[in-house]
Amino acid sequence: MRPLSDTDPTVIGSYKVLGVLGNGGMGRVYLGQSRSGRPVAIKVIRPDLVDDPVFRRRFAREVAAVREVNPLFTAAVVDSDLSAEAPWLATTYIEGPSLERWVEGHGALSPGAVLTLAAGLAEALASIHAAGLVHRDLKPSNVLLGDVGPYIIDFGVVLSPKATRMTSSLVVGTPSYMAPERIHGGEATPATDIFSLGATMYYAATARTLVDDSDTVYAQMMAIIKGRFDLGRVPGELRPMIMRCLSSDARDRPTAAELSSMLAAAGVSAPEPGWHQAISDVPFSAVLTPRRIRRVSRRRLVLAGGLVGLATAGGVAAGLVGRYVRDDGGGDGDPQRRAGGTLLWQSRTGAEPVPAPYGAPPASGESGGRPAPEAVWLVPLGADVVAAGSRTAVRARGPGGGDRWNRQVPNGLVGLHRWGGSVLVAGGELLVRLNATTGDEEFRFPSGSVRRVAVSPTLAFVGAGGTAVTPPGTDGTGSTGAPATGAYLAAVRADGGIAWRRPGGGTPLYADDQWLVTHDRLGDRVRIALHEAATGTPRWSVDVPAPAVVDEKSVEAAGPPSGPPPGGRPDGPGRPGEGPPRPPGYSHAWNYTQAVVAGDFVVVRDAGEFRSLRLADGSEAWADRSQMPVTDLVLAGDLVLTAAERVRARRIDDGLMQWQVETPGSRMAVAPGRAVVVAGPDGRVSAHDLTGADLWQAYLPDGARNGIPDRLVVDGDQVIVTVAPPPGRGPLPGLIDAVAYAL
Repeated sequence: MRPLSDTDPTVIGSYKVLGVLGNGGMGRVYLGQSRSGRPVAIKVIRPDLVDDPVFRRRFAREVAAVREVNPLFTAAVVDSDLSAEAPWLATTYIEGPSLERWVEGHGALSPGAVLTLAAGLAEALASIHAAGLVHRDLKPSNVLLGDVGPYIIDFGVVLSPKATRMTSSLVVGTPSYMAPERIHGGEATPATDIFSLGATMYYAATARTLVDDSDTVYAQMMAIIKGRFDLGRVPGELRPMIMRCLSSDARDRPTAAELSSMLAAAGVSAPEPGWHQAISDVPFSAVLTPRRIRRVSRRRLVLAGGLVGLATAGGVAAGLVGRYVRDDGGGDGDPQRRAGGTLLWQSRTGAEPVPAPYGAPPASGESGGRPAPEAVWLVPLGADVVAAGSRTAVRARGPGGGDRWNRQVPNGLVGLHRWGGSVLVAGGELLVRLNATTGDEEFRFPSGSVRRVAVSPTLAFVGAGGTAVTPPGTDGTGSTGAPATGAYLAAVRADGGIAWRRPGGGTPLYADDQWLVTHDRLGDRVRIALHEAATGTPRWSVDVPAPAVVDEKSVEAAGPPSGPPPGGRPDGPGRPGEGPPRPPGYSHAWNYTQAVVAGDFVVVRDAGEFRSLRLADGSEAWADRSQMPVTDLVLAGDLVLTAAERVRARRIDDGLMQWQVETPGSRMAVAPGRAVVVAGPDGRVSAHDLTGADLWQAYLPDGARNGIPDRLVVDGDQVIVTVAPPPGRGPLPGLIDAVAYAL
């Protein structure tokens, strides 16, 4: 409070004026005292505005609005005089600083305090919206931190949606807290208050405004419109909720009542005196996932996803903290204790694994086994069993190297996946689940022509075309086996039954228990879509230009590239300086499509292009294009790694580069919280920590020197690299096609 100046009144109505509390856009606020000694806050219109009838009506509207709002959440009206020479309003005085003043003096609130703030403000906004009002200027200076929770004040720009606008061009509000639709000239709605709430929580959590308030007003507004927010500053446990409130699409923001209910169900702490000063953690005492129903609103679904992310973000962030330290082991022959990069074993398809003596170079020139096919799939299944696939067969090998079981794959192998304790085999026209221990068939699903399969813990998603016959009683509708024709997308349960099936639907790229991401090429356009995994219900789809297809002719026409090519080894097929250089060649991996989902974003790689889409609505967060063919994309915490002529790590939310290494990448795998492993076409296999620093480096054994890395798998403390012949070469006799290194 500041002392009164010579121009300030000493009495207003029946109230003694004690000092100045602050200044607002419409007037000055004083601390007053009633005749019985009770404190009040008195707002008086500025002298230069008292003769303006527009502002007199606006002030009268503020008085009426405050009277309609539940006094639990704002300062209750005590007295007013709208006909006075200088109209005034007296309200109850709330003891406590504004959020703006507190953060300026003490810094950001703790995550738990931010949630308590959010719960109080959401409940207050729900009361305001229930009265048919929109605040329109929620910001930190209009939030008071009382002992029993936050209060919203300053209803000077409040508006009823039914009210007539005072002007056709006036846009009221503070740029950092204005929703993008308001900047575009749209009407104020309850959803615009939710955006302001998100921006206010951002300020409370970071001690920074959502956009740079030192920029011009125009620059601030453009940043709001384009969604240029640095959400990396927000604590991970708060980021999903704040991101939902800041959605560029008003339909995807939760209502105040929904947000209030969800936060209450999550067990957010009730405010106590000094709650905003407490160093408190986010509560996770309640299950935050609401029971899913078939007809769920888009906003409610997005909110649920945000709060689920709130509960799980801590685990994701924890994976980024530790720095991997190699255990050099004791040389006792235990693979789990060997130094990182130590060769553990190597094998050929159809042959027994060849153990590599500890500390000895790999053997070369070994014979035995049939020629390698074009590619090998390899799925670890515990310490004793590894399921290896070729184009024609799937086999499981025991610890001694012998086959436990061997199954032929009709019409060729399309994909091999670990699914719980089983192996899911996608053949040319069949989807088969095999018992990992015995190889017995657990179910057979006649899928038609399989394009691709993605698996979640509970469902397998099949994109296929042609004609498929549904087994009787497996589609959940009592079907007797009617044929299904044309391209379709289906979710298959663990028992082989169909959870749902949709015509068309695209190719499945990524799946988890909540989401399914699909990709479909439609002429010169590509459609990327997000579906609910449980029901197949589409959430959104976006169409983008299709990337150019790289083929052998375009590679030959481009001529030899400068520098290390993605498909060749500048220093020879083995170790540096050994052997003749390999021609670059063409790789199907250059045209491959991949997707990953983390937090609030879906990142899709399509050939050499990749873009990050917001999970809420599919809007583009960022996009980039590689000048060299891209061969892989993986997720490491909140970093997206892409492999081309070098490996680059970007933040998933804004695409900002965090680090890069010069390893020409062919395939990558991530050991969560420990390392990123890269196998390049130059024969190197290297591991890096999550800052890009080198951990170890090894080279493919001589028997694999004529192939190129095709797949990488991290299994416990070992890294398994499968090797394929160079494109267009066909099977290579004697090629070692699987190699394992200690992580």
